[in-house]
Amino acid sequence: MPQIRQSVSFRKWLVRLEDRTAKARLVRRIERLAGGNDRTIGLQAMNRPRRAKPLRTVPFDAAEFLADDETQLAYLNAALAEANAQAMVAALGTVARARGMSRVAERSGLGRESLYKALSDSGNPAFTTIVGVASALGYTFEMRAVPAKRL
Repeated sequence: MPQIRQSVSFRKWLVRLEDRTAKARLVRRIERLAGGNDRTIGLQAMNRPRRAKPLRTVPFDAAEFLADDETQLAYLNAALAEANAQAMVAALGTVARARGMSRVAERSGLGRESLYKALSDSGNPAFTTIVGVASALGYTFEMRAVPAKRL
């Protein structure tokens, strides 16, 4: 998986962004780009002129931008809207890292190392693990009927 890097000025801008839903969606979009799961990447990035002076960048970590409950919930909902189980598991892992993996592991009754592994990009946790982590984070799942489409 390619590593996404960010400029220091972009990082400062994203940290100061007040619209929590927009911040959560941007962070989720950047993660999709890192996973190669976004179809909007084209040749535009390859045709950009080179800078004379290299731009200083740092690695992108989504957990760094999920500082409050509202942003974390919007981030999880953005991942859930993708209808991709692996994206949802990874998003739970990102929120768990933002809150402190040790604390989440303690509350869920799982070991920290096994939680890291289960919630990684390559992890395949059991549904009971997902429900346990969601509960430890203070969330619950709710099923709702999809509105009928009108013809």
